[in-house]
Amino acid sequence: NVAVNGAAPCVNLKAMSRGKYFLNISNDIVIGDNAIWNLYRCVKEHSDYGYVVPTTPAVSNLQTIEACYSTPDELKAFTKKNNIYDERRHEQRVRLCNPLCIYPTDIIIQLLFEMYEDRCCVKSVMSFPDDKNSLWMRRNGYKCILAKDAYCHHFGSVTLKHDLGKQEEQRRFYLEGRIDFLNRYGVDPWGTGFCYDYNLFLNWNIPGIDGANILGINCGLGSNSLKIKEVMREKGAINVTLYNGTQEKRFLEDLKGVSDKVFVFTKLTEIKDKTGRDYFDYIIIDETLENIEAKDIEQQVRKAKLQFKELAYRISDNEWTVIEY
Repeated sequence: NVAVNGAAPCVNLKAMSRGKYFLNISNDIVIGDNAIWNLYRCVKEHSDYGYVVPTTPAVSNLQTIEACYSTPDELKAFTKKNNIYDERRHEQRVRLCNPLCIYPTDIIIQLLFEMYEDRCCVKSVMSFPDDKNSLWMRRNGYKCILAKDAYCHHFGSVTLKHDLGKQEEQRRFYLEGRIDFLNRYGVDPWGTGFCYDYNLFLNWNIPGIDGANILGINCGLGSNSLKIKEVMREKGAINVTLYNGTQEKRFLEDLKGVSDKVFVFTKLTEIKDKTGRDYFDYIIIDETLENIEAKDIEQQVRKAKLQFKELAYRISDNEWTVIEY
């Protein structure tokens, strides 16, 4: 028995076709109009898209969009309107969950080959498969893309519904898998920056600014700083540059996969030299800076001669401060 919805890590290789692209569909999905075609165009037209999923309800990782329907006909009408191919709505993510996904076949074969031991030969083989896929993509120069122009309906909690009552077994399953992931890859799959903070972006009006520069500071895996860039892109901004600086070297490899420029720093005063810039349209600080209390962050940023249009920093798990220059 399997405690939670996981993966069948060795089955995909047996099922892999000789085609150029590999599409994997869960058994609790209703395909929206043009969704598969749009996903296909995503990977066909962008060689750096390694892993693409549609937007759906009933999935974690904030991968849905606002949609109102209650009947199959209403779903069809919504997807017909929403699922119009639009590159601005291809949102890069740090990680993806995949009730439905498409890969270029050569990329997924390479992933499965290089991660064979991690996916097939360890105790936690069934845990965090989506995070393993996403990590491999980040670390090998491919983008994880959430296609907002490819909406499908996902029922959720269907595949292994009979197992959902095993709460303690689930908890132990995830805890063991999370520890194993951290030991193997050096990062926590559910640690800082694995998903953007919904509360931060709910009422934050970020305009599309052509040529904008964004600075992420101690953003862990980088979801919050990346989200700023992707919001701007969806609004039509061109040539947005994302810098991510971290005081923890272990995040560097993953940040490279979601940033334009990355660097390690010790003090805020080093950032100007590390980036070659002293002005950023947006600066976001996700984790506490060493030896600097939250109440002193704005003062220390200005003291480091860093200028900004807006500065956002976390002051508690669920609370942020956003300051305009």
